[in-house]
Amino acid sequence: MCNIEKFIDEQLTQIFGKDNWKELPKEVYKCLTFHPAVFEVEEHHVSVYAGKDNETIVRADRPADLLRNSIVTSSLAAAIMNAKYVNAIPIYRLEQQFKRAEVNISRQCLLIKMDVLQEPKAICGSIV
Repeated sequence: MCNIEKFIDEQLTQIFGKDNWKELPKEVYKCLTFHPAVFEVEEHHVSVYAGKDNETIVRADRPADLLRNSIVTSSLAAAIMNAKYVNAIPIYRLEQQFKRAEVNISRQCLLIKMDVLQEPKAICGSIV
């Protein structure tokens, strides 16, 4: 992001007089802005169809889930694993961070999800 702050010509004329000024090279400085974690809820709709005889029901394809019928996405799992294993943040503190962001995930649920994700069969999608 780049912001440019300038005087308007009227201000410069007021300070220096008419056409009695020149622009020098800009002074450039940088600052760092922090944006805390943002949670977005993704809502997916899967169409379901039934034949007129009500014998056959089909569903449209849906993207593969990391854990079927779970709110855990790959980005959320990566953030939890990064916090827990890279930054050594205890699970109870992660739970508190989520609550401050109005996301209620219990520490038991966090532990279960992380344990399940570390099992080889979880990657294959056989966990229900």
